Amino acid sequence: MKQHNRSIVTLCMAAAVMAGVLTVREAAAVTGTLVLTDNTEIQGDISWFASSREYNVSSASVSRKVPLRQVNRVIVAKPAQFDAAVQAVQGHRYAAAVKPLEAIVKSYEMMQWDVMAARFLAEAYLSLNQAGKAVEMSERIIRVIARLRYRGSDV
Repeated sequence: MKQHNRSIVTLCMAAAVMAGVLTVREAAAVTGTLVLTDNTEIQGDISWFASSREYNVSSASVSRKVPLRQVNRVIVAKPAQFDAAVQAVQGHRYAAAVKPLEAIVKSYEMMQWDVMAARFLAEAYLSLNQAGKAVEMSERIIRVIARLRYRGSDV
């Protein structure tokens, strides 16, 4: 009976995803430019979909999915709270830096500022004696760099 219930739950979740009620986690949309490997530039609101390893770029009337392997670089403006959060870390006010840096890491996933924010967040966590979280951020940086270096593989 337990297997039957698990199958029903799985089926309901799959139906919800297909109906658009439940969505796969994605980073928030950030306005910017994708520069493709052929140097074509696509401007609009950019979102990263980790599950499919692709960006979605939306403009007024068009939405386009772009696989990571076709992207040379992502250009987005510096998050408003980035400098203040970095200054907080550098000024040894680690607790004050954590929430803004966590927000940047989440909202700017695979969009240039996430790695820099994760670097300072790892330092803040380590200084706050949260070694496990510091290691998670360090591993995140390594994963992102690996994804960018080996775009065609399943890193």
